[in-house]
Amino acid sequence: MRVRKALFLFVFALFTLHTAFGMTADEAKHAIQGYFQTGEPEKAINLANQFKDTNPDFKRLAFIAAVKAGNTRYAERLLPFNDPDAELNFYIGRYYEEMGNLTKAIDIYTSFQGDNMFSAVSYYQAGRCAELKGDLIKAEIYYDLALASERTYSSARPALARVKEKLGKKEEAQKVLSGRYSTMARGESSFFPPQAKPVKTLPDNFKGKKSGRIVRACLAEKITSFSVTLSQTNEVFNIRYEKGAVLVYNKTKLIKGLTSSYKILNKNGNGTLKLTDIRTRSGISGSISNGSVFRGDIEVLIKDKALMLINHIDLEEYLYGVLPAEMFNQWPYESLKAQAVAARSYILLKMQSSATAEYDVYVGRNTAYLGYNREKPQTTAAVDETFGIALFTPLGSPIDALFCTNSGGYSSSPATAWGSQNQGFLSPVPDKKIKANKSAPSSVQMAQFIKDPPPMYCYVAPHASYASYRWCVQYRREELENIVDPGHTIGFIKGINVNSRDISGRVTSLTVQGTLGVIVIGSRDIRAKLGGLKSSMFVCEYQLARNGLPNTFMFIGGGWGHGVGMCQTGAAGMAVSGIGFKDILKHYYPEAIIKNNCY
Repeated sequence: MRVRKALFLFVFALFTLHTAFGMTADEAKHAIQGYFQTGEPEKAINLANQFKDTNPDFKRLAFIAAVKAGNTRYAERLLPFNDPDAELNFYIGRYYEEMGNLTKAIDIYTSFQGDNMFSAVSYYQAGRCAELKGDLIKAEIYYDLALASERTYSSARPALARVKEKLGKKEEAQKVLSGRYSTMARGESSFFPPQAKPVKTLPDNFKGKKSGRIVRACLAEKITSFSVTLSQTNEVFNIRYEKGAVLVYNKTKLIKGLTSSYKILNKNGNGTLKLTDIRTRSGISGSISNGSVFRGDIEVLIKDKALMLINHIDLEEYLYGVLPAEMFNQWPYESLKAQAVAARSYILLKMQSSATAEYDVYVGRNTAYLGYNREKPQTTAAVDETFGIALFTPLGSPIDALFCTNSGGYSSSPATAWGSQNQGFLSPVPDKKIKANKSAPSSVQMAQFIKDPPPMYCYVAPHASYASYRWCVQYRREELENIVDPGHTIGFIKGINVNSRDISGRVTSLTVQGTLGVIVIGSRDIRAKLGGLKSSMFVCEYQLARNGLPNTFMFIGGGWGHGVGMCQTGAAGMAVSGIGFKDILKHYYPEAIIKNNCY
């Protein structure tokens, strides 16, 4: 590890030496970004100084470096700036905060308009300044905005809870800490306005075709009792577990008592079943709620002294309830069709591998199935129009057609996401608008890709929120130490070094350097170990305190989710541009074979 860092520093030393002999501006910018990531802002200042009089970009970089270094005297000499970008605006706010002008800092932090990756950290710092001033009402608003801008920002959650506690809102504070709190501000869903297009109309021969293949979807377990209403007859049955048996009542009359299982049938297969009055033991597993409605039949099994509910439903009708949960029904129609094919391929594989199990998929664990009452005309039409179309390997097996919310511009691989074996059909691919990498990019190259991205399909408004495409979270050193090393075995954190990246630029190994030791984190654990980052596509920059240790760590990243398979927002962007669903699938699942009739 020491050899790696020594080599890294040697390269930067060569960059600096080359400046005297005509370093280009681009080379200097790359070197400065490198210094930001190695915690050497003073070197960044020295290099930026050599260019700032002839290139205004370097005045900006010099100011950011000065704030990172805590050199407020030099930063003051570089002010003011006209029309600062989001990153520079954030550091201007930090400058005023360091100078003790909290009112000015709040004005700066909250002044920048529009979606940008620094929204969450800017609102968080504004909340911190307001709290230091004793203005708890404004602190609550700004911390709430930080959490609304970046739901995975773990520092904002305890800060918001703390302020709510001080304001006497104890119940809300508990909801914030438990993750059950809905922010007062607009959440990310507000970035997806409806698309003003009519519902797709299909010929009758497309509508409602059945596959003849039955999916077994586990809806919930640990149920003690529930009621079910049959839509065709309006009959209501009350079912409960008691002393090792399934007891079925019609109103108050016991009509069946079984010791194994009971199947609630939909006569003729055209009705629906509505579940109400669901009661559970503590620790309910599953995600159905009172009032959920399902097509097909429901099997009631006894398991662990309670009831397990399994929906038996035709595969195509199952997809009607899956698609609205996986993709916004207002999105471009070709992207909905691509999602339908991916979901069909996925469930075919699950059915193939679970033939001897009690169920094929489990709602809330490996499927987002919502049932009949959440179906939408547009998504149902997309399922109907792609009837029987699925993706297969060259050997004839359905592929594991994974997908993610946003790839950040380059999809990942199973090896990076989970440490599992790579598959050709899940190979990393770039956004269709950009070229593939020939080798794993450096951290400096990734900083440029993330901070100044080229036009890409995976960010086409209104189908992608900026917060899913580019993001930034910040931790104080003490916060990060509690997250990464709760036992405090490595002392104070003095740096984070990226050891390796994959072809997409995602971090596959990094070292957290402490004053007493190090922690090495592998690819499958990186997101969780760093506080639940949205993705492993990021760069890390830190700001030094006067004692020479980092004061704050900033993770600047791209994408949301594991990044493997189809980028859903990328699919939407491609569809907007007129690219058909089969070409979308061919792009995101290379080597997969599209079969037009999988039944």
